[in-house]
Amino acid sequence: MIDAPGPWGTGPFVLAEGYSSLDAEQATISRDPFAATWLQREDRTPRVRLVANTNYWDKRRGPRLREVLLRNDLSPEEALELVCTTEGEVDVVTEVSPADAERVENSEHARLVSIDAVRAVAGVINRDAEGLPLGDRYARQALNLAVDRDRLVREATFGRAHPLAGLTPP
Repeated sequence: MIDAPGPWGTGPFVLAEGYSSLDAEQATISRDPFAATWLQREDRTPRVRLVANTNYWDKRRGPRLREVLLRNDLSPEEALELVCTTEGEVDVVTEVSPADAERVENSEHARLVSIDAVRAVAGVINRDAEGLPLGDRYARQALNLAVDRDRLVREATFGRAHPLAGLTPP
């Protein structure tokens, strides 16, 4: 949480202007166990300005920029539009959806950089569901084998993922 400007930055940048605070709180939605959700509250100024910490101890890591301006006043759609169609108005957009990745690749102003993140698509099965044999290991294996992972990667993520044999990555 960055909630006020000040000189206490120990990283390559120091908060010079604005703030950006996220707070999450669990909210119960029923009396059943595990029936809850997270409520997220944001308290942000339209812009947050970070300046280089000239006293930062690790010169190899930075800072490499004099200043970084984070814009909280843009929707993800607006930021993607600006990064793809303008020069210097928006320089970095994070978490581009697979559906928008080709647009970034085709832009003369933007370059898509991907990382091998650990994210998984998983289905949760109620093994005690009435009338279903999901307590049987072979039934669960058959259900697992019925998932067309290659098609899921191809159609849901536009080929921008790798299927896993299980939820534990290599």
